[in-house]
Amino acid sequence: MSESYPQPPAYDEINRTFIPESSDPN
Repeated sequence: MSESYPQPPAYDEINRTFIPESSDPN
């Protein structure tokens, strides 16, 4: 992939909430 694009926030199935990569869930 030569093109770079912002990836969507990771989705936690356990907590069922969106976790942004910029923020640490810990």
